[in-house]
Formats: sequence, C-alpha cells, structure tokens
Amino acid sequence: MLLYKLLDQYMSIGQTMQYLELLRWPHTGGLTINDAPLLTVGDLRIYELISHFEHIDVRVSGKFIARYKHLALQGNCVFIYDFAAKECKGSLGEFHLYKVGAEGELQIIA
Repeated sequence: MLLYKLLDQYMSIGQTMQYLELLRWPHTGGLTINDAPLLTVGDLRIYELISHFEHIDVRVSGKFIARYKHLALQGNCVFIYDFAAKECKGSLGEFHLYKVGAEGELQIIA
C-alpha cells in the first residue's frame, strides 16, 4: 500500500522511482529509492530512501545504535551508507532492483 501512495506522490511531481528488494532480508517488503543516485563515487552509487517512513535502524543486542536513510549500491551488493561520515556502515547483501511503472508495476532492471 505504501508503494502506491509513494507512486502517486512522485508521479504528481514528475518523479519516478525504483524498488529495491533485499534478497537476504525478504521480510522488509523492499525499499524505494530515486531513479538517479544522489552521488556517485567510483562504482559506488548512493541513494536516499524516498519515504519518510523508510529508514534502517541498527541495533546490537536489542540496543538502538543508529538510524540511516541512505543506501549505497556497488555491483550486486547493497550497503547501509552513513552520508555524514561518507562511508559504508554494513552490507545488506545482494538485491534485485526494479523500475516502478506508472501503474505500480515492477520491471526488473538488476
């Protein structure tokens, strides 16, 4: 449902998005990112999570450590990216990347 709300919001302002499926974390339901990266450094492409509901909380033994809103894609791996520190914080593993169509249909692109 969230994907369709985001789709309506983005299409209304002329934006499009991509849907990122984390293969190691299928329970996440996927994450949405812009079509173009915010920044590219070498072969590292850095994206911001689109929805204000989307973020990645890092916990160790149940204790909250940090919240992240950026991902970095490199090859076939996705990483949590700390934009302020300008570094990857941890791997989320392999992914499938989809282009989100005007009607919410997903077309695999990577």
